[in-house]
Amino acid sequence: MTILSVSKLPLYQQLVHTWQHQKRMENMRGARPEGLNEFQTQVVEALDKRLEFLLEQLPSGSGFDSGVKVTPLWLARTLDHNPTVTAIFIDAPFHPMNENGFYEEWITARYTLEPYFIGPELFPRKHDLTPYAQGDTQILEYIEETLYQALVSEVEA
Repeated sequence: MTILSVSKLPLYQQLVHTWQHQKRMENMRGARPEGLNEFQTQVVEALDKRLEFLLEQLPSGSGFDSGVKVTPLWLARTLDHNPTVTAIFIDAPFHPMNENGFYEEWITARYTLEPYFIGPELFPRKHDLTPYAQGDTQILEYIEETLYQALVSEVEA
């Protein structure tokens, strides 16, 4: 019998929760002249480690050779003054290979993920594509599907 159960949530939800918790701690530090106490400092360190772990879950290798970068979009003001992430901007540099096994020019696919209550939606923001990739929708579909699957994969909370 398990006394402590660990829930699993999709990666994008874990990122949002971690960012929001970090922002609350930053606000708390800024509001107190004496700064954070020892316990709060440990919470900040744990959140930093958690975020590092979560970011390591994003695609790496197999074309995603320079790392996928995610940035939260913050709602400017909420009624309860709690920080709220409304979307996640995703920059995914991708290095495709040609049929001879040589690398082509880099593609940077940019997306916005909007976390809805019924599930996330991944929207292309902008594509900076080489002529090679403009006609090859399979590469873009691969990038989008890989990112989407990573973001909705469940990670232990």
